[in-house]
Amino acid sequence: MEYIAIVRERAAPERLMRSSWTLGMGRLLGTARELLACRLEVLDARRRGRSNAGQRAALLKRVSARMGARMGLQARVSGPVPSGACLLVANHMGYLDPLAIGAVLPLSAIAKSEITQWPAVGEALEELGVVFVERGSTMSGALALRKAMRVLQAGVPVLVFPEGTTTFGGDVLPFSRGAFGIARLLRVPVVPVTIRYETSLACWVGSATFVPHLIRLHKRGSVNAEVIFGPPIEPMAFPDASSLAAATRLCIRSLVLP
Repeated sequence: MEYIAIVRERAAPERLMRSSWTLGMGRLLGTARELLACRLEVLDARRRGRSNAGQRAALLKRVSARMGARMGLQARVSGPVPSGACLLVANHMGYLDPLAIGAVLPLSAIAKSEITQWPAVGEALEELGVVFVERGSTMSGALALRKAMRVLQAGVPVLVFPEGTTTFGGDVLPFSRGAFGIARLLRVPVVPVTIRYETSLACWVGSATFVPHLIRLHKRGSVNAEVIFGPPIEPMAFPDASSLAAATRLCIRSLVLP
């Protein structure tokens, strides 16, 4: 009897691990199915001649809300939520960031090209209007900015994370200037967006792999986030894109630092 009790005691963590892994994969597969369904909807609308940037942005909002719910994301929103063409600029801590913001308003986003390699996910997001850029490639960056300009000209907000990488949220890294140049060129407002999480577990940083991180989030049950929209910044009030980027970073940083 004593031996059986010891075996059961050792087996329990293994069962818990298998259960968590299964549920984590279930979340991932559910997200992929949702993306695939929306992709098919976009393709059908395109076949009927009814696909446009606004429709794709609305679908992406729906997907963001459902994906966030699957991952236990609960976001509290404050500040003036913008409408119409604007450049949404946010600090970046992980894959929950675009879900937290994208669930609030229809938008497009600029994302790293590595996501295109995720099975089902990459192609679906591209159909939903996400613009992908290859980090370190000047040509890819220029092409992504041209695509983002067309989205803005269609009246759809574009979300960017100009830190270029993720952090644990203790500070805000310097911003790259690229997207701020198109805001000045098109004279669309820049809207600073600050994201804060109640736990660093929400941060996906460095060499952390996706599925194990997703499982750890599942074990927590839910993740509370705060999304703060700042007042719009007039891009032509600054002499160049670099100074506009620096001023936007200061706005976000003032709410990130204690």
